[in-house]
Amino acid sequence: MSRTHDGHHASSPFGNPFKLVFSKGPNRSSKLLTLLNSFEQSLAEDIRKLKPNDTSKFHSFIWLRQAVDALVESHNKFKSLIIDLEFPASVWDEKWIELYLNDSLNLLDVCIALISEVSRLEQHQVLLRYALQILNSCSSHPSPEQLQRAGEALHDWIQKLDSRSSKLENAPSILQGMLGTLSLPKVKNSPKGRVLMRALYAVKIVMMFIASVLLALFSGSSKPLMDMQVPNDFSWAMAFNDLQLVVNKELKGRLLLDKPVILNELGEVHGFARSLNAVMVTITQKKDEKEIARNNDVEEVKRRCEELILELSKSSARLSHELELLGKKLNDFFELIMSGRDGLLGSLRTSEEGRKLKY
Repeated sequence: MSRTHDGHHASSPFGNPFKLVFSKGPNRSSKLLTLLNSFEQSLAEDIRKLKPNDTSKFHSFIWLRQAVDALVESHNKFKSLIIDLEFPASVWDEKWIELYLNDSLNLLDVCIALISEVSRLEQHQVLLRYALQILNSCSSHPSPEQLQRAGEALHDWIQKLDSRSSKLENAPSILQGMLGTLSLPKVKNSPKGRVLMRALYAVKIVMMFIASVLLALFSGSSKPLMDMQVPNDFSWAMAFNDLQLVVNKELKGRLLLDKPVILNELGEVHGFARSLNAVMVTITQKKDEKEIARNNDVEEVKRRCEELILELSKSSARLSHELELLGKKLNDFFELIMSGRDGLLGSLRTSEEGRKLKY
C-alpha cells in the first residue's frame, strides 16, 4: 500500500485494471493487456533515463532538454495508444473528455510560463553581448568610460537574473490545482476505458512532475516541487517514485542548506560576470590603482581582467545556445499539446455532424 501526497494510504483509483480487461474474452483481453503493458513499461524506461548518476546534473540545461523530450515522448505514446486501442473520442465518456481538455489547457499555461522565462533570459543576453563588445573592442587598454559602461551592463544583467516572469510565479498554483484531480472516477463496464484512464493518469503524473522540476529550477526555489506517490499496481511506479525522491531530496536539500537552486550554466555566467565587474571596479578607482602600483600588481590585474573576459565570452555563448535549444523544445511541446486538443475537438465535431446527418 502506498501513500498519497497528503500522507494517507491509497490504492489505485482504478481498482484492479485487469479484471475488466479479462472479462470480454481471451483474444480481446490479451490485446488490451499487451497494449497496456507495452505503454507502461516504455514509460518506466523513459523515467529511469531521467535519473543521472550525478545529482548535480539535475541543474543543467542538458537534463532540462532530456526532461522536455520525455514529455514529448509520453504524449506521443499516449496518442499512439489511443489509436491502437481503436477507441475514438466519439465514444469517450464526457468526463474523460473534460478531464483531458482541462489538463491540456493547464499544461499549455505552464508551458507558456516556461517559454516566457526562457525568452526573458534570452532577451537579457543582449546586456552581456553589449558589455563584451565594449571590452573586446578596446584591446588591452579600456578607458575608464568604457569600463564603466561595460560594468553597468554586467550589473544590470546580474540584477535581472534575480527577477522572474509573472507567468512563472503563477504557474505552481496551476499544478497544485491539477493535483486535486488525480483521483479519477472508477470506470465501469469498459475495458478500453480502463486502459485509457490508466494511461491518462500516467501521462498526467509524469508531466506534472517534470513541469514542477522545471519551474523549481527556473524560479530558483524548491517550492514548486510536489510529492506524488504513485500506487504500486502501476508497473512504472517504482521508477517514478525513485526519480521523484532523488530530485526532491537534491533540490529541497539545497534550500535547507540555504543554497540557491540555480542552473549550472546560469551560475557559471553569473560567477564570471560578478568577478569581472569587481576587477573593473578595482581598475577604475584611483585609490585602488595607486595601491595596485605600490604592490606591482598592475599586470596581474590586467591579466585577470583579460582572462575573465574570455571566460565570460565562452560561458555566455554556451548559455545562449542552451536557451535557444530549450526554447525550441518547449515550443515544440506546446504545439504538440495544441495539436492533440485540436485533434480531439475535431473528432468530436465530426462525430456530432455525423449523428445529425444520420437522424
